Amino acid sequence: MPSFNIQAILRQSQQGHAKLKSLEFAHKFHTFLRPENSGIIFTTDNMKVWRVGIRSKNAYSINILFSKFRLPPRAQLFVYNIDQSEILGAYTERNNSELNMLPVQPVGGDELIVEYQEPLDAVFKGEVEIGEVNHDFIGLFRATEPDDPAQACHPNLVCFPEDIQPGSGVVGLIINGTTYCTGALVNNTLEDATPYLLTATHCLNNSYFFEKTDYYNKWQNFGQSENWLYDKVAGSIVAFFNYHSPLCDTDIRGPLQMT
Repeated sequence: MPSFNIQAILRQSQQGHAKLKSLEFAHKFHTFLRPENSGIIFTTDNMKVWRVGIRSKNAYSINILFSKFRLPPRAQLFVYNIDQSEILGAYTERNNSELNMLPVQPVGGDELIVEYQEPLDAVFKGEVEIGEVNHDFIGLFRATEPDDPAQACHPNLVCFPEDIQPGSGVVGLIINGTTYCTGALVNNTLEDATPYLLTATHCLNNSYFFEKTDYYNKWQNFGQSENWLYDKVAGSIVAFFNYHSPLCDTDIRGPLQMT
């Protein structure tokens, strides 16, 4: 990825945080990487494999958004770091969605590899496009949380054992690949396990709403409703469930396995 003025981005993030906006931790690159324009393609056994590497110098972590994601049966996709000590996937047809997109949680370090494996006899050609690459410039997912004086009045949930069971509904959120926030799972009166997620308005009022009118006009022309924009924002969210510090006296980040 190209270089950028990290000091200017840090100042912008700190100014927004001071105004009670959600924490911006990553810088976004629009990439649109596809098998047709990047990486290498080769065949092994009964699979066609596309492999592409992404590097953003000095990033604490990198997360990506597949702006196109539609896999045929038996196809699988992996995202991993250079030494394969951190592997995400396999993502399969079960991860297909109506939005035809897939956000992926961060991989530590400043390099990652995407590998897509498709059967030679696939019933249709899969769609895979890496539309966005997000460069973590503050180290959000280091073992200890970044210092934030505003959180001094927010004791860790584990300090209150009587509330641990309700605390299992706490969710960490990455929104639009660049913004960190939290929320909570809530039940309804039917108790039918509908996955409602409650979060704060300031988690969703960042720059991707500046073009709301443009988006609405554009997609209304294609017969889409205004809800399409909100669905798109929701479709960009990575959620970490059961997200709370395991220690009372130290701000250790919550677990990242339940996503």
